[in-house]
Amino acid sequence: MHHPTPTYFSSGPHATVEQAMAALSDALELALEEDRACGMLPTVEHMSLDVQSEDSSVVLRHTAVALVLISYRRDPAGPPAD
Repeated sequence: MHHPTPTYFSSGPHATVEQAMAALSDALELALEEDRACGMLPTVEHMSLDVQSEDSSVVLRHTAVALVLISYRRDPAGPPAD
């Protein structure tokens, strides 16, 4: 049995919640694509999301964060050919 690997993702600060969530989604998608390119088949087992908002004297900034439990197995076909 493979145990899920906890992985933390962050969007970095953005002007809107929507922009922060889109950046977080892009970061997660990129990480999963990189895993597949290495011949791994990732499965998201669980994901916990939160948006943190920080009000500075000038602007309100939003950061989306996620703790994702990902399990991996080797792709029997190996890494994709270029």
